[in-house]
Amino acid sequence: MKYISLRFSRRIAVSLVILYLVSLLVALSSTLGINRITRELNDLYYQHFQPTIILGSITESLYQQHNKIEELLLAPDLLTNNILNKQIVLDNGHIDSLFQEFTHFMRVRGEDALLKEFETDLSLYRKQYHVIMKLKSNDEQDSAYHYLKNTLSKTFINTVDPLHKLTNSEKRAGLLLYKDAEKSAYYIKLVSFMVIGINLLLAISLGIYLAINILNR
Repeated sequence: MKYISLRFSRRIAVSLVILYLVSLLVALSSTLGINRITRELNDLYYQHFQPTIILGSITESLYQQHNKIEELLLAPDLLTNNILNKQIVLDNGHIDSLFQEFTHFMRVRGEDALLKEFETDLSLYRKQYHVIMKLKSNDEQDSAYHYLKNTLSKTFINTVDPLHKLTNSEKRAGLLLYKDAEKSAYYIKLVSFMVIGINLLLAISLGIYLAINILNR
């Protein structure tokens, strides 16, 4: 009788150890999975979401600046002309600052070439702006406006095009990270449900086993 009782106790102990190990396994798996999701979401925000915002700010600033250049050519007086010119100079500083901030982030394949393309086109765009200012200062208003429509505007389109491509590149990279995080969350949920099911089966089996042994005593 004592031997049966000892064997019965051992089986209970083994069952409890199994339940504990399974619970420990799911806890460890969930922790690792959550850490991975946290890392991926941090990468999504700091390496792709923030750069996308910066690129959007650069693009918006360039569009606003281009509109100011058009307004500058139609400025009715010297005061308006000077105000717009100062704003354009400030825009250049703001755009350069945002661009430098963007270069500090990690970049995916192909983005370095787009950055160089943007820098080249932006430099040309600013040189052409000075051509317009020189024509305007020489009272060649029609020539300046013609140069803006036929030359500067085309360069402007070429300048913002790499920005749109960079933005799409960052969005694609961010979407991949998001899908990875989503997949990790799905696996954590799946493992959790599986372990809960296993624990329930073990608990039910243990309960039945205890009931049978008690009834047989």
